[in-house]
Amino acid sequence: MENYDIVKKDFNEIAGLDNEPKWNHNNCYFPYLLRYVPTGTETCLDIGCGKGELSVLLSKTAKKVVAVDIADKMIEYARANNAAENIEYICGNILDMDYASSSLDIIISTATAHHLPYDWLLKFAKDKLRFGGKLLLLDLAKADSLADYLIWGFAALPNVIM
Repeated sequence: MENYDIVKKDFNEIAGLDNEPKWNHNNCYFPYLLRYVPTGTETCLDIGCGKGELSVLLSKTAKKVVAVDIADKMIEYARANNAAENIEYICGNILDMDYASSSLDIIISTATAHHLPYDWLLKFAKDKLRFGGKLLLLDLAKADSLADYLIWGFAALPNVIM
């Protein structure tokens, strides 16, 4: 089981790093994720919203965005820099929160699912999503082979340049 106190501490430290918007592995995929969020979406849950960059983009398509993060510094940054009238930023552990069955149209998460029990996440999505709702996940891959490490090694320089 993940130690969420450590996760919170780590992400609070990350929240204090350089706050200028830059390219990263998450936000370069935001346009692809947003393709799956129909205009007029009623309610979207952003799990692990971080500094709110995706939440504010979702707010332009969804009527309501509920953006959750365990790190209070991330939520503070999001509220100060990525606010919108239809975004509700909540600081807390998603595992401890309760949502009504069939109350969400979209559940989206970037680089957070690996911190959650997968069986919980899938059961949560099955129960909380309305009929036709979508679970959109962008997460980290684990290197399993020497080839994975080599490919990722070659990607280091372009990542630094980006």
